[in-house]
Amino acid sequence: MGLNDLCKKVATRDHIAGQKANICCSQETKMPVITQADVRVICGDKLSSFVFKPSRGASGGILLCWDDRERFMIDWRMGNYSISVLFEDRATSWRWICSSVYGPCEDEDKGGLWEELSSVKRDWGLPWCILGDFNVTRFVEDRNQPGPISPAIWRSSLHGLHRKSYWICRSLIWGLHGATYGRSLLSLS
Repeated sequence: MGLNDLCKKVATRDHIAGQKANICCSQETKMPVITQADVRVICGDKLSSFVFKPSRGASGGILLCWDDRERFMIDWRMGNYSISVLFEDRATSWRWICSSVYGPCEDEDKGGLWEELSSVKRDWGLPWCILGDFNVTRFVEDRNQPGPISPAIWRSSLHGLHRKSYWICRSLIWGLHGATYGRSLLSLS
C-alpha cells in the first residue's frame, strides 16, 4: 500500500473516519520513520496513540494506531514480522493483545513468523486479535499469481498456536484500499 505519499495518507484518514474505527493497522507502510504528525495525517486526531515498525528501504513497515481514550498500552513488542500491543480497556479494565502482522514472502522464513507469534501467546496468554497480511495462502482463489500452494506452510503455521475460540474486534479496518483480510484474520483466546 505505502503511506509515504500525502494522497494515500489523506485517503487512508478519510477511510478511517468513515469507518469510525478506534484501532487501525497498516502493513507495507514503506515509511522508515513515522512521527506524531504523520499519524495525525494518516489517522486523524482520534487515533493518536501508535507504535510502528520501520520499513527497510522501500518495503515493509507496520503501523498500529488506537484511540487512547478507549484503551491504553500496558506493554508492546516488536518482532521481525509483527508488532504486538498489550492493551487495557479503560471502561472495563479488560486486558487483551492486538498484533499487526506483515509476514515474510519466502517460505523458508515463515517459520520465524509463527515462532514470533507463539512467543507472544506464551508470554502474555490473554485474549488476542491478530490482523494483517500473513503472506500465506490457504485457498487457491486467494492467490494473485499462478503456482502451487504449500499445504505444509499453512498446517504447520497454525498447529502450534492451539486455536481455542474466535472473536472479532469491533471497529477494526479490515479492507483498506480494497484489500481483503477476511481469511487473514486469526483471533485467539
